[in-house]
Amino acid sequence: MTDHYRRALRMSTVLLIVVALTGMATLKDRTDAASARPEINPIGVEVVGQSELLAGAPAAVRVVLTDHRTGDRIGNGRVTVRLSPADKNEYQTLSRSLTNALGTTDAAFEVPDVEPGDYDLLVSGRAAAGSDETVQRVRVTRRYQILLTTDKPIYQPSQTMHLRALALRQPNLKAVADADAIIEVRDAKGNKVLKRYAKTNDFGIVATDFVLADEVNMGAYEIRCLMGDQEAQKTVTVERYVLPKFDVKVTTEKQYYLPNETVKGTVQADYFYGVPVREGEVEISVKTFDVEYTEIATLSGTTDENGTYKFETRLPISFVGQPLQEGNALLQFDVKVTNKAKHAEKVTATRTVSQDPINIQVIPESGKVVPGVDNLLYVSTTYPD
Repeated sequence: MTDHYRRALRMSTVLLIVVALTGMATLKDRTDAASARPEINPIGVEVVGQSELLAGAPAAVRVVLTDHRTGDRIGNGRVTVRLSPADKNEYQTLSRSLTNALGTTDAAFEVPDVEPGDYDLLVSGRAAAGSDETVQRVRVTRRYQILLTTDKPIYQPSQTMHLRALALRQPNLKAVADADAIIEVRDAKGNKVLKRYAKTNDFGIVATDFVLADEVNMGAYEIRCLMGDQEAQKTVTVERYVLPKFDVKVTTEKQYYLPNETVKGTVQADYFYGVPVREGEVEISVKTFDVEYTEIATLSGTTDENGTYKFETRLPISFVGQPLQEGNALLQFDVKVTNKAKHAEKVTATRTVSQDPINIQVIPESGKVVPGVDNLLYVSTTYPD
């Protein structure tokens, strides 16, 4: 064997060894790369639901399980819903359910009566192909239905406002017991004249009194009751007024009239302790409504010993019917009675004026008359009143 041949053989052997070593290194790199690649979860959990939950109320989320390898939905998969305070890992189970043939489930549960705040909703899915879970941040709130009332709608200076609020938990409407509440009052100029802290009793009620000063700002007063981030408002009026001294009633012979008829009526005035208002001055304004109220007659007189004044007036021959009154017209009596002490009381009475003594309506069965076929018609008859 020549030297030239030996050198060629040695070079070929070295080349084969290098190629073999290079192939082994490439295979090792591929193995290391494959082991370093993150493993894809075989199933996926999708959750659709609201981001705010009401404490103590029913709720639900829609959960979908999907097989990532095939793209198909996973039926008969187990779904569990848990809840924990945010970032605390203190989960309590809310519901367990199975997905249907379409790979979905409506996971219904009752939201625990926990303190309002941020919580983690953990939804996990498990099937033969594997398992997966997802965490959604939700906010749990409380809602109250607050009824704020006062003992009357109008007050005078130096009187006492009796304020009360009733708080019920939504949605079960149970009384909110031992809850913090604030009652505020602002006067007609927006000044805060009362701010009182209180706690509801076992029946969800909180109450307080507010005494008005002798000299106050007159007008509309705003009352508020605040519980957490919720509030109820009510407006009352503070002004000087005079209580009625006597009662005035207006009666007529009929409840409805035809045009050109004569209306006969009686005005009766009596003090609240039973004595009639004798020799009281009576003023009556008879009006009807077209585009506005129009006076058609004015009557005046004096009550007798029994506090009675009888009147009569003849109506015009035509009136303007009103759509809201089904074509009938409106007749109004504005009555004012003044006693000997020059104290006046006013009252208003209304009656109907109709073109016909009986109103007739004909109503087709199908809403309109159809030609060429038998039609069933309904006839409705009513008096104008």
